[in-house]
Parts: sequence; C-alpha cells; structure tokens
Amino acid sequence: MLNDATHSAAQASASLIRVAPFFISSFVWNAALGMTFILIPLYARSLGMSGVQIGSLISLPIVVHIGFSLIGGALADRLGGRNLCIMACAITAIAALCFLAADDFASMLAIQFLMVIARSTFWTGNLALVTLLPGDPGRQMGRFTIATNGGQIAGSTIAGYAVALSGYAAGFAIMAGAGMIALLFTIIYRPAATAARKAGVSAFATYRQLLGSRPILYSMYGAYLSALPIALLFSFYPILLTQQGLHPDLAGLLIALRGIGAIAAGFFLGRFMNDVEHVRLPLLSSLAMAALVALTAVSTQPLVIGVFMFLLGVATAVVTAYVYTLIRHISSQETRGSAMALFNVGFGISLLTTPALMGVMKDHIGIQSAFIIIGGFTLLCSLLLAPLHRWAMRPD
Repeated sequence: MLNDATHSAAQASASLIRVAPFFISSFVWNAALGMTFILIPLYARSLGMSGVQIGSLISLPIVVHIGFSLIGGALADRLGGRNLCIMACAITAIAALCFLAADDFASMLAIQFLMVIARSTFWTGNLALVTLLPGDPGRQMGRFTIATNGGQIAGSTIAGYAVALSGYAAGFAIMAGAGMIALLFTIIYRPAATAARKAGVSAFATYRQLLGSRPILYSMYGAYLSALPIALLFSFYPILLTQQGLHPDLAGLLIALRGIGAIAAGFFLGRFMNDVEHVRLPLLSSLAMAALVALTAVSTQPLVIGVFMFLLGVATAVVTAYVYTLIRHISSQETRGSAMALFNVGFGISLLTTPALMGVMKDHIGIQSAFIIIGGFTLLCSLLLAPLHRWAMRPD
C-alpha cells in the first residue's frame, strides 16, 4: 500500500514537472498582458487623448482580434496550439518595444493592432493546450485560472510601480522582457499529442458545423458576458481610479485585486466546474458581476474598492471557467481549437463594443455614470443566461 502511494505521488510529481513550463509561460505572458491594462490607457491619457480616442484605441483593434481568432483556431487544429503561442510571445515582445517610440494616436493604434494579434493567437493556442493537459480537467482549469490571473496581477502591479517610479518607458521595457521569457518557456514545453484531423475537412466546414450547434452559440454568448468587466479592466478602470484621486501605483494594486479574486476562485473551481448541466453558479456570478461594476464606480474608499475588485475577480473567473469547461464538453478534440476560437469571437465582440461605448459615454455623461450604465447592461445580459442555457441544452 505504501509503495502504491509512493508510486502515485512520484507520478503526480513527474506530471506536474512536465507541464510546469506551460503554466510558467501562461503566467509570464499574462504578466505582459496585465501590464498593458495599466500602461496603455494611462499613457494614452498622458499624451492628451480624449475618451473617444482612448476607447477607440482599445476597441478598434478588436476587429483584428476576432479575425485572427478564427484564423488561429484553424491553425491550432492543424499546427498545434504551442506553435501559435510561440508566435504570440515573439509578437508581444516586439509590440512592447514599439510602444517605446509611440507618441501619438496613430502610432499607438498601429501597435495596438500588433498587440491584439498577439493576444488573439496566444489565447487561442493556450486554450487549445489547456484542454490537452493530463489529469482531472476541473483541477487543471483551476491551476490555469491561477496561473493566468496571477500573471495579470503581477503585471498590473509592476506596471503601476514602474510608471510611478521610472515612467512609461521602463514599464514597456519590462513588458518586452516578459514576452521573451514567455517565449523561452513555450519553446521548452512539449504538449501531449493531439488526435489526427480528418482528411479533407476545411476550416470553413468546421466553423459552419460548429456554428450550427446551439451549445456553441450559447458558449459564445457566455464568452461575451464574461468579457464585459474585463473590457473595462484594461480600458477605463485605470482612468476611473486615477480620476478619483488615486495614485497610479495604488490603482494598479486595486486592479490587481481582481486577479487575486480570480486566483481564489481557481482553488475551488475544480470542484464545481465539471458540471455544465446546471447554470445556477455562473448565473449568480454574472449577477454579482453586474452589481460590482456599478458599485466600484460610486465608491471612493480604496479599501471598499479593493473588496469590490476582489469579488469581481471571483465572479468573472467562475463565468469564464464555466464557458471553458462547456466548450471542452461539447467539442471534439480535433475541433477544439476552432471551438476555442469561437469563444474568442464572443469575447472579442465584447472587447470591441464596450470600450467604444464607454468612450462616448465618458465624454458626454461622465465616467461614473457610464460605469453604472454598463453595470445595468451586464445585469440584463445575466438574466438571459438561464433561458439561453435551456434553449442550448434542449434535446433535438
């Protein structure tokens, strides 16, 4: 019995060592991404850009995000998610270096297009890889949530301090270094072999088949809903907090608390996220998201804002992990990359429309009122989750 336990522990340890480069790469690349949440909107504001310009800077490149997600999904099914992640890490480092020379809206927008290509390809490849990890899917999803949000916490915090202590150039230089480190660990990682793709099946045919599935359409809606607060996170949350009189380093710490909340959620997600037949937990979480988006806008005390941001991270992580797990259940291994790409399309539509709408509202009714309206819209979207779940899971 003791020998069996020792053997099982040794196997678990070996399995963890084998996948460690994947989780390290996910952590470090998300640190680079988390830095953009602080650096880009605050740097744009320091250049004198209006709310509409800042919103456009965030939302317009998402058109490219959606397109590259679809291309990346097809490539992930054919070339493997690891190759996409290698390309994305290299582009991230290049984009960060280019930001060092950006000094107007046109140059910032052009580099944002480059960064969005990196983000869409990395997430498509990374999500395809996480579904291939050995072991319990729920537990691995929990670890993945911890790694990605932990990286975003580190990035947001580092960016806030970099801006406060050394300026924007130091922040973008650190971001470039993170992209290179993520590239190294992605090259080191060796994923499990994927199932052979059926000969003669085109990418268009795969997407047409998937879009004919009600559960896939429902998962895209869930992705859209889960991205609503995230779209605010890397566009107007830093501006909201600094306009409330908070220093950039404190704003970065408060935003990082959302990631800490997501990490906390990661520790229990494995227990609850293998069941996609019931929608109670993601429904309650999405309703909480709506309330917390509005509450953070009317709060001025850093401690209260920090609590709200932490809870927002928990709620967002639950909804996002639910959609990931749903896609794993409703897609085959040979079409998993394309299914994850459609998740990114739903996610991207939210990232496209929310900052653009926020930019217009900020300039006309103020940023606090705009946040409250987005909170109300998130509430309406949340109330549709249960009836859409019944529609999606209804037997044909």
